[in-house]
Amino acid sequence: MSTKTLALFFTRGISLKIWKETGLFEREKLLYHAHLECGDLQQVLWMTYGAFDEKIAKDLKNQGQLHRSVVLCQMPKFFNFFLGSWLYSFVLPLVHYKALRKSQVFKTNQIDGSWTAVLAKWLYNKPLIVRTGFTQSIFFKKAGKNMLVLFLSQAVERFAYKFANSVVVASRSDQQYIMDQYQLNTDKVNVIHNYIDTKIFKPVESEKFKDRVVFVG
Repeated sequence: MSTKTLALFFTRGISLKIWKETGLFEREKLLYHAHLECGDLQQVLWMTYGAFDEKIAKDLKNQGQLHRSVVLCQMPKFFNFFLGSWLYSFVLPLVHYKALRKSQVFKTNQIDGSWTAVLAKWLYNKPLIVRTGFTQSIFFKKAGKNMLVLFLSQAVERFAYKFANSVVVASRSDQQYIMDQYQLNTDKVNVIHNYIDTKIFKPVESEKFKDRVVFVG
């Protein structure tokens, strides 16, 4: 049986070090650990923008915090400078060609940097899942960004969604927006809601407050 390998493209400029420092690592790793443990995948590649992520990953594995079958493909130190992540985002598919050509499927973590995964798809003829936890153009519009920023964000989204084999968004409203905005078919755009770990976030016996609400989003 051939090894089932998924290559995850990190958001442009984001490293495993940033995941650890911001607390994202404990949540983000859960999905890939679950796929590895149930046998859906035999290996997961993390294509990151950190020049020292392989050492961090090794330490996490030794501490039992990271699955042994998660393989780090870090950014070469040459690109560790101002605007280096932008340059690297265009050559990453060539730098890590040995790992990528052996993968069965590519996946993005967010829309920023999704062009890297599209380039890899073109080079290695692999199916691509474009996943976003939020729709960047909507976020920029609500934040009052200028028209150039909004135009560029929509151009990136249009490009990524056009060449994706499947699109995953976090809400029905995002699904409807990108179908209308980019003329996508319903069967191409899937909704998988952002999740929480219910082993941690669950009802507990504690004092209740009638005048308070909790929002997760």
